[in-house]
Amino acid sequence: MAIEFRCRQCSRLLRTPDDSVGKPAQCPECGGLTTVPRTSEVGFGGGRPALGDFDQPHDPYGLTGDPYKPAGYRHPEIDPAAGEARRADSAADPHHRPRSDNPYEAPSLAPEYYPPDAARAAQRASAPALALIIVASIDLGLSVLGGLLMVVLMAAPGIQANDVFGMGWNAGGAVVSVAINILIIIGMINMRRLNNYGLAMTAAILSLLPCFHCCVFKLPFAIWAIVVLNEVRPSFRS
Repeated sequence: MAIEFRCRQCSRLLRTPDDSVGKPAQCPECGGLTTVPRTSEVGFGGGRPALGDFDQPHDPYGLTGDPYKPAGYRHPEIDPAAGEARRADSAADPHHRPRSDNPYEAPSLAPEYYPPDAARAAQRASAPALALIIVASIDLGLSVLGGLLMVVLMAAPGIQANDVFGMGWNAGGAVVSVAINILIIIGMINMRRLNNYGLAMTAAILSLLPCFHCCVFKLPFAIWAIVVLNEVRPSFRS
């Protein structure tokens, strides 16, 4: 049997099990605390209300009276009304935990109703991002050394025109490689910090290009980074 009474602050109709007499109860509407009385206080004469009190869509205070139902999780596929209630409550509860008809039942802490938090997502994104940062840094150093070597050889005496053209082409490729590796490093730093999803994904895709030094070592880490980015995308700040 349930005890029915009204919130002292917002007059909302509240229902609790009869074993909660004398315990504090929090109103889900206004958050006010009310001590559960020994008997029901609905209506003007005290005691439990007549069945006719619930026949009307609204009571004298303008509040809707719903028949008491036992606490428990209603699956939306079994009870369509539960699905509508769950969608209405999703804005108030971002964790999408199962709701009960009893407002005083302790909320479920089942982990499957919690989205991955930012700390766990950052931990998952850290490994592939760090691996690509290391490989891209090595590639960057090799590209800088290769470009400088080409410039020095072009300035050496006795170099023919055909050789100069080939060295210039290699130097230009080294400059492009330096720019791409810098972009990869910046994108992976943003991936570790869960910032700028677009830049992080662009950097991971550029790591797939088989055109520069260490491309063989970048390939598996780039695929890993793309998979992880798709999984932790909701945790990115932008």
